[in-house]
Amino acid sequence: MPPLKFHASHQKTDDARASKNTQPMYMRGGYSLKMENLEKEKRIKKEKLALKRIFKNVDIKKRNLAERLIDRAAFMKVVLEDLEECIKRDGSTYRMEQGKQKMIVENPAQKTYNTMINRYAIVQKQLNDLLNKEMAEIREIGDGFEEFVSDRIT
Repeated sequence: MPPLKFHASHQKTDDARASKNTQPMYMRGGYSLKMENLEKEKRIKKEKLALKRIFKNVDIKKRNLAERLIDRAAFMKVVLEDLEECIKRDGSTYRMEQGKQKMIVENPAQKTYNTMINRYAIVQKQLNDLLNKEMAEIREIGDGFEEFVSDRIT
């Protein structure tokens, strides 16, 4: 299959932009795109490991639920970081001209970021609630230290 060709107006010749690899996804070469995906996967895996360490002592049933939430949270965190960089670089709005009309439009990355940050907060709250419930159960059960001390005193 021949490579996709785009109209010349879509291509940027600015060397600074090309060297930073900030071209739209469809204009990047296959090799750099694969490298970016590998880097993103590494970042996701690192975040998953950090979250799993927090939940290592949680009950197995709750841990299974937590692992699904951890997978989502890790992915969302990495995507949110990437979107933040895009917004910092390109701005949250841009000027668009359509014929004689000129208007300021919201950057699609900003819109995606706003939606995803809310969902990320919900997932983090669910994880936090799971952890808090587990800690409350551990406190209720206790480790027997209080009983040991009270038996010694009496």
